[in-house]
Amino acid sequence: MSPPASPSGRSKRTKRSKPRPHPTAPPPFRALIAYADIPAARRAINEIGDVLAATRRAYELQPMLWRFDQLGMPSWSE
Repeated sequence: MSPPASPSGRSKRTKRSKPRPHPTAPPPFRALIAYADIPAARRAINEIGDVLAATRRAYELQPMLWRFDQLGMPSWSE
């Protein structure tokens, strides 16, 4: 039995496409990095990135950078 024809005379068959998988973003990996100078912060970011790259799962590194001198400031402690 064929599907009923539409007023235009065409069959009302619909194509069912396979659902496309949605690319998902890797989960965030949040890291607090306290540093003394910019080279130390860069080294820490690179080291953490290397460790994450060695895991079997992809992560998005989201570093939170704090200079050592900021950690003791009352305005930043809140």
